[in-house]
Amino acid sequence: MRKFLLFFSFILILATVITSCSSSKTYAELLQEEKDNIAQLLADSGYQIIPFNKDTLYNPKTKKFMKMDNGAYIAIISRGDTTDMAVKNTRLVLSRFKFGRILTNADTTVYSNNQSDQPLKYYYGSSTTYFVNQSVGGLNVSATCEGIQKPLEFLGNGAKIKIIIPAKISYSDFQSKVETIYYPYYTYQFY
Repeated sequence: MRKFLLFFSFILILATVITSCSSSKTYAELLQEEKDNIAQLLADSGYQIIPFNKDTLYNPKTKKFMKMDNGAYIAIISRGDTTDMAVKNTRLVLSRFKFGRILTNADTTVYSNNQSDQPLKYYYGSSTTYFVNQSVGGLNVSATCEGIQKPLEFLGNGAKIKIIIPAKISYSDFQSKVETIYYPYYTYQFY
Protein backbone atom coordinates (compact mmCIF):
# COMPACT_ATOMS: atom_id res chain seq x y z
CA MET A 1 0.00 0.00 0.00
CA ARG A 2 2.86 2.34 0.85
CA LYS A 3 4.46 1.77 -2.57
CA PHE A 4 1.14 2.53 -4.23
CA LEU A 5 0.79 5.83 -2.34
CA LEU A 6 4.39 6.75 -3.16
CA PHE A 7 3.84 5.92 -6.85
CA PHE A 8 0.53 7.85 -6.90
CA SER A 9 2.18 10.86 -5.22
CA PHE A 10 5.00 10.77 -7.78
CA ILE A 11 2.52 10.73 -10.67
CA LEU A 12 0.55 13.59 -9.12
CA ILE A 13 3.69 15.72 -8.66
CA LEU A 14 4.87 14.91 -12.20
CA ALA A 15 1.48 15.91 -13.65
CA THR A 16 1.54 19.17 -11.67
CA VAL A 17 5.04 20.02 -12.92
CA ILE A 18 4.19 19.24 -16.53
CA THR A 19 1.00 21.31 -16.57
CA SER A 20 2.59 24.26 -14.76
CA CYS A 21 5.32 24.53 -17.38
CA SER A 22 2.95 25.81 -20.05
CA SER A 23 4.54 27.81 -22.85
CA SER A 24 1.37 29.79 -23.58
CA LYS A 25 1.45 33.50 -22.86
CA THR A 26 -0.60 35.21 -20.20
CA TYR A 27 -3.23 37.78 -21.17
CA ALA A 28 -0.97 40.54 -19.77
CA GLU A 29 1.92 39.29 -21.93
CA LEU A 30 -0.35 39.24 -25.00
CA LEU A 31 -1.48 42.83 -24.31
CA GLN A 32 2.15 43.97 -23.97
CA GLU A 33 3.01 42.16 -27.20
CA GLU A 34 0.08 43.90 -28.90
CA LYS A 35 1.32 47.29 -27.69
CA ASP A 36 4.82 46.48 -29.00
CA ASN A 37 3.39 45.36 -32.37
CA ILE A 38 1.44 48.60 -32.77
CA ALA A 39 4.54 50.65 -31.94
CA GLN A 40 6.55 48.58 -34.43
CA LEU A 41 3.96 49.03 -37.20
CA LEU A 42 3.92 52.79 -36.67
CA ALA A 43 7.72 53.04 -36.48
CA ASP A 44 8.26 50.85 -39.56
CA SER A 45 5.77 52.98 -41.50
CA GLY A 46 7.41 56.24 -40.40
CA TYR A 47 4.44 57.43 -38.33
CA GLN A 48 4.69 59.64 -35.27
CA ILE A 49 2.23 59.58 -32.37
CA ILE A 50 0.88 62.95 -31.29
CA PRO A 51 -1.73 63.93 -28.69
CA PHE A 52 -5.33 63.71 -29.84
CA ASN A 53 -6.95 66.81 -31.32
CA LYS A 54 -10.20 66.36 -33.24
CA ASP A 55 -9.27 69.26 -35.54
CA THR A 56 -5.94 67.81 -36.72
CA LEU A 57 -6.17 66.40 -40.23
CA TYR A 58 -3.86 63.70 -41.58
CA ASN A 59 -1.00 64.95 -43.73
CA PRO A 60 0.79 62.25 -45.76
CA LYS A 61 4.01 64.29 -45.60
CA THR A 62 4.16 64.40 -41.79
CA LYS A 63 2.57 60.94 -41.21
CA LYS A 64 1.08 61.42 -37.74
CA PHE A 65 -1.41 59.31 -35.83
CA MET A 66 -3.18 60.62 -32.75
CA LYS A 67 -3.76 58.45 -29.69
CA MET A 68 -7.35 58.74 -28.48
CA ASP A 69 -8.39 58.41 -24.82
CA ASN A 70 -9.82 54.92 -25.44
CA GLY A 71 -6.44 53.64 -26.72
CA ALA A 72 -7.19 53.72 -30.46
CA TYR A 73 -4.83 55.49 -32.86
CA ILE A 74 -6.51 57.68 -35.48
CA ALA A 75 -5.51 59.76 -38.47
CA ILE A 76 -8.38 61.93 -39.74
CA ILE A 77 -8.26 62.19 -43.53
CA SER A 78 -11.53 64.14 -43.72
CA ARG A 79 -13.84 65.24 -40.90
CA GLY A 80 -16.83 64.99 -43.24
CA ASP A 81 -19.77 67.37 -42.94
CA THR A 82 -19.66 68.34 -39.26
CA THR A 83 -23.02 70.11 -39.59
CA ASP A 84 -24.46 66.62 -40.19
CA MET A 85 -23.43 64.55 -37.14
CA ALA A 86 -24.58 61.11 -36.04
CA VAL A 87 -27.04 61.07 -33.17
CA LYS A 88 -26.97 58.06 -30.87
CA ASN A 89 -29.52 55.35 -31.66
CA THR A 90 -31.19 57.41 -34.41
CA ARG A 91 -28.77 57.57 -37.36
CA LEU A 92 -27.99 54.52 -39.46
CA VAL A 93 -24.27 54.43 -40.27
CA LEU A 94 -22.94 52.67 -43.36
CA SER A 95 -19.21 52.04 -43.34
CA ARG A 96 -16.80 50.90 -46.01
CA PHE A 97 -13.23 50.02 -45.24
CA LYS A 98 -9.96 48.27 -45.92
CA PHE A 99 -9.10 45.99 -43.06
CA GLY A 100 -6.00 44.34 -41.68
CA ARG A 101 -5.01 42.48 -38.56
CA ILE A 102 -1.72 43.09 -36.83
CA LEU A 103 -0.56 39.62 -35.91
CA THR A 104 2.52 38.48 -34.02
CA ASN A 105 5.11 36.76 -36.20
CA ALA A 106 2.67 36.35 -39.07
CA ASP A 107 1.69 38.11 -42.24
CA THR A 108 -1.07 40.67 -41.91
CA THR A 109 -4.37 39.43 -43.25
CA VAL A 110 -6.16 42.04 -45.34
CA TYR A 111 -9.86 42.24 -46.09
CA SER A 112 -11.71 45.01 -47.85
CA ASN A 113 -15.38 45.69 -48.42
CA ASN A 114 -14.89 48.84 -50.52
CA GLN A 115 -16.49 47.17 -53.54
CA SER A 116 -19.12 45.23 -51.60
CA ASP A 117 -22.82 45.89 -52.11
CA GLN A 118 -23.24 45.37 -48.36
CA PRO A 119 -21.39 47.92 -46.21
CA LEU A 120 -21.20 47.46 -42.46
CA LYS A 121 -24.53 48.87 -41.18
CA TYR A 122 -25.27 49.90 -37.60
CA TYR A 123 -26.88 52.58 -35.50
CA TYR A 124 -24.46 54.88 -33.70
CA GLY A 125 -24.60 53.99 -30.02
CA SER A 126 -25.89 50.46 -30.61
CA SER A 127 -23.63 47.43 -30.37
CA THR A 128 -25.68 45.49 -32.96
CA THR A 129 -25.06 45.61 -36.68
CA TYR A 130 -27.86 45.31 -39.23
CA PHE A 131 -27.04 43.11 -42.19
CA VAL A 132 -27.17 39.48 -43.22
CA ASN A 133 -24.09 37.26 -43.46
CA GLN A 134 -21.56 40.11 -43.24
CA SER A 135 -18.02 38.89 -42.81
CA VAL A 136 -15.15 41.01 -41.54
CA GLY A 137 -11.78 39.38 -42.03
CA GLY A 138 -13.32 35.94 -42.16
CA LEU A 139 -15.42 36.50 -39.03
CA ASN A 140 -19.17 36.85 -39.09
CA VAL A 141 -19.75 40.13 -37.33
CA SER A 142 -23.02 40.71 -35.53
CA ALA A 143 -21.90 43.67 -33.47
CA THR A 144 -19.83 46.80 -33.83
CA CYS A 145 -17.24 47.95 -31.33
CA GLU A 146 -16.15 50.96 -29.30
CA GLY A 147 -13.14 51.53 -31.54
CA ILE A 148 -15.38 52.06 -34.57
CA GLN A 149 -18.03 54.16 -32.82
CA LYS A 150 -15.85 56.54 -30.75
CA PRO A 151 -14.84 58.71 -33.76
CA LEU A 152 -18.54 59.43 -34.42
CA GLU A 153 -18.45 61.77 -31.42
CA PHE A 154 -16.49 64.31 -33.49
CA LEU A 155 -16.75 63.28 -37.17
CA GLY A 156 -19.52 64.15 -39.60
CA ASN A 157 -21.25 62.51 -42.53
CA GLY A 158 -18.75 61.39 -45.18
CA ALA A 159 -15.75 61.31 -42.82
CA LYS A 160 -12.68 59.29 -43.79
CA ILE A 161 -10.09 58.01 -41.34
CA LYS A 162 -7.24 55.59 -40.74
CA ILE A 163 -7.56 53.82 -37.39
CA ILE A 164 -5.75 51.22 -35.33
CA ILE A 165 -8.03 49.51 -32.80
CA PRO A 166 -6.43 47.58 -29.93
CA ALA A 167 -8.12 44.35 -28.90
CA LYS A 168 -9.60 45.77 -25.66
CA ILE A 169 -11.97 48.06 -27.64
CA SER A 170 -12.48 45.79 -30.63
CA TYR A 171 -14.92 43.05 -31.64
CA SER A 172 -15.30 40.31 -29.02
CA ASP A 173 -13.57 37.70 -31.21
CA PHE A 174 -10.53 39.97 -31.47
CA GLN A 175 -10.61 40.77 -27.74
CA SER A 176 -10.37 37.12 -26.76
CA LYS A 177 -7.52 36.49 -29.22
CA VAL A 178 -5.81 39.84 -28.47
CA GLU A 179 -5.69 40.78 -32.15
CA THR A 180 -5.35 44.39 -33.26
CA ILE A 181 -7.31 45.75 -36.21
CA TYR A 182 -5.77 48.25 -38.60
CA TYR A 183 -8.07 50.08 -40.99
CA PRO A 184 -5.91 52.06 -43.44
CA TYR A 185 -9.20 53.34 -44.92
CA TYR A 186 -12.56 53.69 -43.13
CA THR A 187 -15.54 55.84 -44.16
CA TYR A 188 -18.77 56.82 -42.42
CA GLN A 189 -22.00 57.62 -44.32
CA PHE A 190 -25.19 58.47 -42.41
CA TYR A 191 -28.76 57.64 -43.41
